[in-house]
Amino acid sequence: MIGYLKGDVRDGGLIFTSSGVGYQVALPYYISGECELYIETIVKENDISLYGFKTLDEKIIFTSLLRVPKIGPSTALQVMITYPIDEFLKIVRDEDVAKLSKVKGLGKTASDRFFSYYKLPTLTKEYPMDTADKTTFPDTANLAEPLIALGFERGEALMLINKILQKNPELLELSAAEKESTLVKLALGGVN
Repeated sequence: MIGYLKGDVRDGGLIFTSSGVGYQVALPYYISGECELYIETIVKENDISLYGFKTLDEKIIFTSLLRVPKIGPSTALQVMITYPIDEFLKIVRDEDVAKLSKVKGLGKTASDRFFSYYKLPTLTKEYPMDTADKTTFPDTANLAEPLIALGFERGEALMLINKILQKNPELLELSAAEKESTLVKLALGGVN
């Protein structure tokens, strides 16, 4: 499997490496010139396709989208084309069906179903959840640790903690132990 390519990008995704080999790579954005790309190789019965991303987190989001039933590489790439990572993470956090359904290939029904199946992967860095909403909660990373210990992915735990605290700001007034216990109970019980 090809996982990484470095070379000169030309002609809408044709990458020429220093060894003179050219690879056709589907990209979620326009790139030209020398670059390094993280590659996801998709092998089907009669096709091998390469999908390229500038960052490892973009590749991680792409592959996590492929785990959702009825979302294939083309639709996953459309999600990446439509929304940058931070905006996509906000859509996931808010379970914003209206915004997700704007992606080519996803209608309202598929977008409704999406949130039942999608699990946020662990990313290599933290992203702002909402640049318009300046609400921040102190010590969110530490509050997420018990959920991570219970098997939640870091990104999923952080988004869940933020969602719970937005809906229940009174929890910030509790002692650390009470806050942790209550957050775990709410997270395991599901947040509406």
